[in-house]
Amino acid sequence: MIAATRAKAAEMGLDNVVVHERDFLADGSGCPEDSIGYAMLFNILHIEEPLALLREAFRIVRPGGKLGAIHWKSDLDTPRGPSLEIRPRPEKCRKWAEAVGFRFVREETLCCCSYHFGLVFEKPSFERAS
Repeated sequence: MIAATRAKAAEMGLDNVVVHERDFLADGSGCPEDSIGYAMLFNILHIEEPLALLREAFRIVRPGGKLGAIHWKSDLDTPRGPSLEIRPRPEKCRKWAEAVGFRFVREETLCCCSYHFGLVFEKPSFERAS
C-alpha cells in the first residue's frame, strides 16, 4: 500500500502527500505536536488499546483540527471486516474520543458504504483545565 499510495499521489501530481510506514502504537506517528489539520482513523478502533491511538491523534492534531473516524457497523453482518464481537459501536468511539479531549462534531452518513459509520471530532482551540 505504501508503494501504491506514493504512485497514485505522483500520478495525480500531489506533492503534499507524505507516506510513512511505522508501528503507530509502539513508536507514535512521528509527527510533531499540534501539526496536523486532519487525522483519519479508519477501521482500526477495534484494536486492544484504542485510547492509545486516540491519544496520539489528539497530540498531533492542531487546535481546531479534525479527526475522522470510520468503522464497520456492529449490528449487521458484512462481507469482510473484523468479527462483530470486537467492532465498537459509534457511542463507544465517541466516548473514547471525548475521553482523550476531542469534541464531538457530528455523525456522518456514508453514502458510499452501508457497512460503515462515520464520526467527526474536533480538537478544541484551547486545552481543557486539568
